[in-house]
Amino acid sequence: MTELTQLPAETPQPKRDFLSRPLIAALNLDLEKAIYLGFILIAIVTRFYGLGDRVVSHDESLHTQFSYQYYNGDGYVHSPLMHGPSLFHATAVSYWLFGDSDLASRIPVAILGVLLILIPYFLRDWLGRTGALFTSFLFLISPYITYYSRYIRHDIYLITFAFIVFIATWHYIRERRNKYLWWFAAGLVLMFATMEAAFIYVAIFGSFLVVRLLALIAGAPWVREVLPRLRLGVLLALLGVVLVGAGFAAHQFIDGEEATTTPTATSEGFAVDPNATVAATAGEESTGGVLTRWIEIAGIALFSLGLFLTVREMRPYIDQYAEFDLIILYVTLLLPMVSPLFIRIVGWNPTDYSVNTCMLQGQETMTAFQVLAARLTNATCLAAFATSAVVKSGLFLIITLVVGILVGLWWDKKRWIVAAIIFHGIFLVLYTSVFTNLGGWRTGMIGSLGYWLEQHGVQRGSQPWYYYLFVTPFYEFLPVIFSLAGIYLWTKQRRISGVVWYWVLLVLLAIPAYSLANWFFNRDLADPAQQTIIPGLIAAAAILGAGAAYWFAARRQQLARRLGLERGLRELVDLPAFVGFVPSLIWWMLLTWPAYSIAGEKMPWLSVHFVIPMALLSGWYLGQRVEWA
Repeated sequence: MTELTQLPAETPQPKRDFLSRPLIAALNLDLEKAIYLGFILIAIVTRFYGLGDRVVSHDESLHTQFSYQYYNGDGYVHSPLMHGPSLFHATAVSYWLFGDSDLASRIPVAILGVLLILIPYFLRDWLGRTGALFTSFLFLISPYITYYSRYIRHDIYLITFAFIVFIATWHYIRERRNKYLWWFAAGLVLMFATMEAAFIYVAIFGSFLVVRLLALIAGAPWVREVLPRLRLGVLLALLGVVLVGAGFAAHQFIDGEEATTTPTATSEGFAVDPNATVAATAGEESTGGVLTRWIEIAGIALFSLGLFLTVREMRPYIDQYAEFDLIILYVTLLLPMVSPLFIRIVGWNPTDYSVNTCMLQGQETMTAFQVLAARLTNATCLAAFATSAVVKSGLFLIITLVVGILVGLWWDKKRWIVAAIIFHGIFLVLYTSVFTNLGGWRTGMIGSLGYWLEQHGVQRGSQPWYYYLFVTPFYEFLPVIFSLAGIYLWTKQRRISGVVWYWVLLVLLAIPAYSLANWFFNRDLADPAQQTIIPGLIAAAAILGAGAAYWFAARRQQLARRLGLERGLRELVDLPAFVGFVPSLIWWMLLTWPAYSIAGEKMPWLSVHFVIPMALLSGWYLGQRVEWA
């Protein structure tokens, strides 16, 4: 009986926890992931092999010096000259982990250079799985990316953090999950804690979101309903634009008049004529010049008010668009960092942090609190303090900070507060060197953009505007070729290649005509003041005018018939399709070239920023070709 009732022994079950599984099974490794793993292994070799063999260059020596001082306990004080603090924090940590050496200084950027190869994996839903693999491969073999992944500079940091923003943007547009907003805020602040070129990235990403939002709401049924209520806001915005334009034009005219009436030293080196009429003394500006500057500020304020009133009338309809949420975060989080632009518009110096003080009779015998109380009740001291450079800059900083907070809370209290805590928390920790340099918050908010606005006129590197057009194709010819092929393929898929490339050809013909005409008419004029651009403008306008006339007379009808369009080319217009993922890459690529070409400083390491959108577009193109094969 005992034998019949005895329970059978339990068969031991295999362990199913993660650590007990074979590594290959835990990774769920398929062919796609195996290729990525291969890319990562190759990237580790190409980014780390002999990493410390090369002696540091001049720029690297500055970065390693300040990082070493930070690591050594001597502190780190943010200076806009050295860009943002993220690199110095990462390098100091690397010194602490691996010891101070050339190798250790480059380990953080090499790690990011390896991770950069993996980033396209997170965009494979848009690039396509094959397209993402091609993009990773182009990142892997890129001469610029490889070299600057072994070079202690800020560019690879910035690209990595910009990708966080870019990836979070498209995931949020698709899913609208709050976690992507938190990633967006974190990536955004890390960009601005790295390098001032972040403003270029934000201008490109943000402007595309604005265009995309306008394209999506253009055909919405609710637009006609709210259109009558938008008149006041639109009118104020237009009036603001007029004021900014009028103020700017008047200011340029007054500056020109003052420049022509201000005496200068002769070529012989004689002193200026002391009896000559001077419009304004050195360092001063005429009343008219100051007034025109404040007219520009008034125009900006009026435009902003009109824009806010317009958007307010669109709610709650506009809340259904994810692009609106992202635009709000861009504006409200970054508005204080744009305050140096307003400071420069009114003629003040955003990098001047001086404070005016006054001497009080008998203050040598006063305590600190007595001196403070006496100065607070002294009109002369208060006036001196109120006209201090730091107070002037602080005025715009506080105003923009308050406006950003109010607009953010108006948008969504809970979500904006979380995003603001992430952004300003990381910003405060990094720029104050973990609260050991509280003045870093000021230099980060005001000094960063303020300093590089000044450097724009210095034009460090002294390179011509076509510098990147000349050097980039030498090294990155594959992304250049395939990105152009990608643009052609996308226009062909949308059936607009005949339209787009007709006008591109006209522009490409007008540009050399402009240059050749100017050269021909100015070739015998040695004095630049006598040279003129009018012949070039006439030549370019003639080509564009002739092309436009032929377009409206015959070409557009030919294209419509060839494509079988009964209502003409307007049937090709599909606004949502024109603001999708691939157009965002085209937008990114096309704006990158003029943005960096116009910027005063042109350096070889900035060329790495051109590679990213071109490689993404090339990867998409190659993926499309392989999948069709």
